[in-house]
Amino acid sequence: MSKALEDMANIFKIFSDPSRLKLLKLLFFNDKYQLKVIEIAEKIGISQPAISQHIRILKQADLIKNSKEKNQKIYFINRLKFNKFLSYQVID
Repeated sequence: MSKALEDMANIFKIFSDPSRLKLLKLLFFNDKYQLKVIEIAEKIGISQPAISQHIRILKQADLIKNSKEKNQKIYFINRLKFNKFLSYQVID
């Protein structure tokens, strides 16, 4: 199996969780394109620890990144990774 197909399979596994999809959608389509964990938890309606677990998985896949604002992390979509994913050729 090619590297591109392996990457796609891993990303589809990540996308299989509805909470992670909600989190990604929220980051893609909010006015600021970046949010704090507490904001994500409030908007999705799950606990902050659960959001942190989903963020960990999304960060490991390099689908989201973070920056610091004062003493809090701000999360945002890694658009370069998404563009790469969307450009994969599925036929080898």
